[in-house]
Amino acid sequence: MEHIGKFVLYLILAINALFVGMLILSAYSPYLQPKIHPIASCLGLAFPIFLAINLCFVIFWTIISYRYALLPIIGFLVCIPQIRTYIPINSTVETIPDGSIKFLSYNVMGFNNLEKKDGKNPILSYLADSKADIIQHGIFPIALDQMLYGQNRFCHGSLPPFFL
Repeated sequence: MEHIGKFVLYLILAINALFVGMLILSAYSPYLQPKIHPIASCLGLAFPIFLAINLCFVIFWTIISYRYALLPIIGFLVCIPQIRTYIPINSTVETIPDGSIKFLSYNVMGFNNLEKKDGKNPILSYLADSKADIIQHGIFPIALDQMLYGQNRFCHGSLPPFFL
């Protein structure tokens, strides 16, 4: 019975090695020529799946036999640049570098049906106070210049250049 247990353990380890290989291959697939390797070059789309599977293997090996957890951890170390690209963890800085662009993406919720508090729309006030260079808004069912200028001109030339 002990031999069956070791066989299953090594089988799971082999499957883990396969998924670590797939993680590395999917991480570096953008560097493959699509003409030569058409399927492998698209493997990067599965990178988050292989990342999650290997994370599950780390948890599994930590519970079963912690020394085997080293295999997926080595896979993560090989893929650090791609993991940082896929899951960016950035810290805030006190001083903003010169020449930087401030981008704000905000779901404006239809500007709350143009309701005003103290004569101003609070969402529009927040956007104006953000001093963002580019503002991308979502869920906006009415014309922007109707909200800004009180009339509907249907003229995109009147839109501020920083609204997307």
